[in-house]
Amino acid sequence: GNIGQPIIAELIKKGYAPRAVVRKIKPNHEWDAGKVEQVIVENGADVEALAKAFQGADRVFSLSPLVENLVELGTATVEA
Repeated sequence: GNIGQPIIAELIKKGYAPRAVVRKIKPNHEWDAGKVEQVIVENGADVEALAKAFQGADRVFSLSPLVENLVELGTATVEA
């Protein structure tokens, strides 16, 4: 989106190969070139799925959308 994509672009420029947690995998040539791994998590409140997606990561950037269950999404990310 408007925030995640520029952050990933900046991480690629700095030599990182970030992982993006997405609802659906979308073709992205810049991400492919930067070796961005897209991991599907359909339900952002699913602690188990998030924990699996975060495995091996040493840092996480989280931005919850402005939705009704905003607190639940944020809490699940922290728990994962």
